[in-house]
Amino acid sequence: MAAAALGGTQCQAFASSTCSSPRRVAAASCEVTRQIRQVRPFRHAPCGLPWRHLHCNSSLHHSNQQLCTDRRGPSLVACASAAAAPGAGGSDAAAADASWFSRVVLPLALVLLVCNMDRICLSVAILPMAQQFGWPATVQGLIQSAFLWGYTATQLLGGHLADKFGGRAVIGFGVAWFSIASLLLPAALSPSVAAAGMTLPAVLLARMCVGLGEGVALPSMSNMVAAHVPASAKARALGMSFTGFHSGNLVGLVLSPLILMRFGWQALFYTFGLLGLPLLAVWLAVAPAPNRTAADATQHKHADGLSSSSSSSSSSSGGSRGEAVSVWKLLSHRATWAII
Repeated sequence: MAAAALGGTQCQAFASSTCSSPRRVAAASCEVTRQIRQVRPFRHAPCGLPWRHLHCNSSLHHSNQQLCTDRRGPSLVACASAAAAPGAGGSDAAAADASWFSRVVLPLALVLLVCNMDRICLSVAILPMAQQFGWPATVQGLIQSAFLWGYTATQLLGGHLADKFGGRAVIGFGVAWFSIASLLLPAALSPSVAAAGMTLPAVLLARMCVGLGEGVALPSMSNMVAAHVPASAKARALGMSFTGFHSGNLVGLVLSPLILMRFGWQALFYTFGLLGLPLLAVWLAVAPAPNRTAADATQHKHADGLSSSSSSSSSSSGGSRGEAVSVWKLLSHRATWAII
């Protein structure tokens, strides 16, 4: 800690290795003998923070910080350097906004856009496919529902995997998976598969695999936004990401008939499936990796909070201890199913 003399009284200053004060070493072991005085609130406090009624002594600077005093005595309050240089704070905030938008929100919106384009193309292709293969309405409905079999199956699994490995890895795997599944769907309708009598099972399996890959997208999106977007912008980031999600329906329904009329229904699955390759490359190059240090710190903090909560609960209610809540325990409650 550095030392400063305010009104003839030594106080504890800032623990900064960059402080150039010659008294820093000598002041490292000094103790604060004066309690910080509490005074009435003042709305024009330094740094724009809800400090007490304080006045900064602008002549005392240590490591781009200020020592502040109130009207009746010294106080040990560190003002943020942004108070002295508001322009720098504004540029840092603008850079942070650009970072989370370009590295998290925009790639997420593109991923969800392609997801829904792959999802919606069968709704357009099913009509010429049904005419070619003689599928009645019941088979058409069964084929279109196969996507939701896989999509529903990986919702909970996608959230669990995103929490464990990070949304970046899970979304990358999902993009590769549903892109390959889309490319393989025309092969499920090939003459060799038809000769084996496996056309319908092969088509159902291919569409279910598309749903399996896309089902991890939304849980992983929530993980990415929670981990890499500031708290003040999370709702905005989710709104932008969902804009890409719903735009996939719009773009897919506009482009699919044009591609189908020009190149045939097989081209729909080849086109949207191949879009996943550059999308995957962009995602892996731009999306941030999970910050394990911050995640571990948050987990330890949460564990400490649970420990303190359980210890206080045990002291007041006779020793009952908190326990981890499993997925099966959540599913055993009616409130969970009401939400679902």
